Amino acid sequence: MKPEQLAALTEKERHDLRYGCEGTSHGNCELTEAHLTALADARLELGTWKQEFTRVMDDDDFYVQDALEAGQELADSEALVRMLAQDLAAAQAEVTRLKAERDRQREDIGRLVEALREWHHPHPSSCSLCLFLAEMEERYGG
Repeated sequence: MKPEQLAALTEKERHDLRYGCEGTSHGNCELTEAHLTALADARLELGTWKQEFTRVMDDDDFYVQDALEAGQELADSEALVRMLAQDLAAAQAEVTRLKAERDRQREDIGRLVEALREWHHPHPSSCSLCLFLAEMEERYGG
């Protein structure tokens, strides 16, 4: 086993590596050298992940950030994306509701223009109500 692997083991694990299960009081002492080597390698890999790394920020300055901080930043970004997706869905629902309301209002205006036409007797083209009704009919259909 390499020195850095030995350093990653606990004192008890180093004892078990040297002496096997001799002198242990537990019944399932089955950690072989291969197991302890794999455990040491895993701890070394974890240590690598915990090491600080440098990244360039938007302002071209270097910033040292550890893996936990990067993980939190990722979690915060994912939460922001979820919130924005919810906001977008709510905004789309509101747009759909407003379009339906607009369409109902157009229909109401069209019916109102038609009712006013039926009520108002036709006058010459200079009649202001007739001109208004004609404009509303053209704008909203009727």
